[in-house]
Amino acid sequence: MLKAQQIQTDYSDTAQCPCAKISIPLDRFINIQPTFHQICSSVFVTDEWRNELTANLSNMSYYVQIGDYRAFISAHLQFVSGLCQQSIVQVNDAVRSFMSTSLVTGQLLSQTTFYTRLENLLSRARTNAPTIFVRAFQLARDINHGNGLMSVYGSNFEFVTRRNPPAVVSTLLIQSKIYNETTNCLCAQGSKCLNPAMFTSPTHVEIKGLHIGCLPSESLLTSTFECFYDSNCIDLIRNHMFGNVSF
Repeated sequence: MLKAQQIQTDYSDTAQCPCAKISIPLDRFINIQPTFHQICSSVFVTDEWRNELTANLSNMSYYVQIGDYRAFISAHLQFVSGLCQQSIVQVNDAVRSFMSTSLVTGQLLSQTTFYTRLENLLSRARTNAPTIFVRAFQLARDINHGNGLMSVYGSNFEFVTRRNPPAVVSTLLIQSKIYNETTNCLCAQGSKCLNPAMFTSPTHVEIKGLHIGCLPSESLLTSTFECFYDSNCIDLIRNHMFGNVSF
């Protein structure tokens, strides 16, 4: 490389350096080590922590009715874990695909041209990888909302019975849940209705950075992880759950 640079410097106008091979795999001279969000390597995305945290949690329908975060925390933790796993798979696949491509040139490139072309290739890969992931993820979100599927947690729709006398048989209806008392946001009209996450029993305690809503996935996407960086907030969650979490 140094010799080639010296020749190009001394004979920049006349030097011709045709390549014996016009292509070279990128993995011959590039090494990429992806870095993921800290939450993805934390205890909070492990099955062990989630299971111990919710081990003794029962009467889930009661917590759903009163909008208590106990009904959502397991779904949130599973969703974060799933996002981490999918992100790691997608990124590693993108890296392998990128590294298997080749740099093609018929002439020896100057250092400036070489780095420019390399940066263009990297920039395109950095743009394409998240775009592919987001498109697939958005499609799943749209299908879930468009089909009006009822969440297993009963967070977007609920069953209600209606009896019209003198009939003795009650009618079972599906009713949209409402969030945000100010705007009366209906889950039937959109999946992004939200309330601040809180423990509502025995007293109301709000959990900073977290939300609940029509779907656990949608409410988590509008949340932050600041609670998981605060030992007091983590203790708040542990103290309101009924598991035996010791770490």
